[in-house]
Amino acid sequence: MRSGRRKSPSAGAIVAALFCVLCIVAAPWLYFPMDVKDYAAWARATGGAHPWNAYSSTESNYPPLLLYLLTVIEAVRTTLHAARLGPITITLIKLPSLIACGAGIPLCWYGLREIWGKDRAFQAALAWALCTPLWYNAGLWGQTDALLTFGLVTALIATLNQRPAWAGFALGLALSLKVMAVILIPVMAVFLLRRMGVRALAKTALFCLATWLLVVLPFVAAGHAEGVVHAYRGAVGFMSFRQISALNGWYLLDYFDVHFRHLPSDWTQRASRLDTRLFLDLVSYRALGLGLFAISAAGLIGGVWRRPTDHNLTLSCGLIFFAFFMLTTEMHERYLVPAAGLMTLIPASAWRERSFSAAVGVCALLNQILRGAFQPGAFAERFTAWQTFVNDKLAFDLFVSAASCILLVVGLRMAWRYQFSHREPAQTATDPLTGAMNM
Repeated sequence: MRSGRRKSPSAGAIVAALFCVLCIVAAPWLYFPMDVKDYAAWARATGGAHPWNAYSSTESNYPPLLLYLLTVIEAVRTTLHAARLGPITITLIKLPSLIACGAGIPLCWYGLREIWGKDRAFQAALAWALCTPLWYNAGLWGQTDALLTFGLVTALIATLNQRPAWAGFALGLALSLKVMAVILIPVMAVFLLRRMGVRALAKTALFCLATWLLVVLPFVAAGHAEGVVHAYRGAVGFMSFRQISALNGWYLLDYFDVHFRHLPSDWTQRASRLDTRLFLDLVSYRALGLGLFAISAAGLIGGVWRRPTDHNLTLSCGLIFFAFFMLTTEMHERYLVPAAGLMTLIPASAWRERSFSAAVGVCALLNQILRGAFQPGAFAERFTAWQTFVNDKLAFDLFVSAASCILLVVGLRMAWRYQFSHREPAQTATDPLTGAMNM
């Protein structure tokens, strides 16, 4: 019998809520200069009217959707006569991601209550609202990983609601923002095929492609097809290191090579950290990482094929992004944010998975806190001194890296047990060819 009393919020939930509010309040004043200054320069290059000019006038290497947003931002900035990099401009740059963080709350509530019930929908909305790495990425960092995560979660919720057209539309927009969105495609495709059949899969693919083309074709028509191609092709090999401040297994290996093998690691000769080096003189670290990820991804995709349930889809989508962050090379510290956001949809009743999701969220937040740097100033100096203390003196960065490795093993094992155990019947699936229900 359902109790009429609501549980009081835990101390952790209160702290998370206060932290998220802090990220919003500090948004106009704190930012990570490398990314925000680039965004501001790209926005000015558009002149508030021509997004493709960012490719010809700057070294922009992002897909077109971000440049459309920056064009609007520049138009608003010039209308307001705001400074090039003042509080108003910084807020405008962060606004799309902050809006996405806020919009994710009603998205989870209204998008899930019809299929999962009000309680589970409320739990997912609350988990999203308290997902600190999203708010940190949007409000303090000023990056677009939170915006990407919103697009991925929208596609996932549309898939759970059996709305293939909306799923394709959301996925197309996500692909127009960052190439990393492609990781979601194989898991979603298998789920659609098993649950709704070939027609639904084809419809999703069609709407995804059409949406992506609508975003990209104006750039092609303006003569900037090369810039678009470079934005996607250049995503691999742009910085050929085993990790780029990401606290994963490669970070531990880099630490070993630098501090125990004494290989060079300065910015001009980072020989120890190159992912083009050979592992045991057999294969490059880049190929090794891709191979490890391919194996883990194949296991998750095969598990979704075998057990195409809502629970398995949400778990596998989060895990495949987590595996991508942990196993492939050239990862930035913030690339764990999508995994944390996707895992907010894991039902709270599954306490093991929820505990795992919370732990991944903490790792995603600490990756950004321990490795990022704010714009020069008194706060930045104190923050950098604190980072130096906890990383160099307490080795907290190594602890987070090791904990993340353990979490990946735990998560993959948890998915394996769920996907290939016989304790629970698989959710009703369709015949892939006919679309008829398999009962």
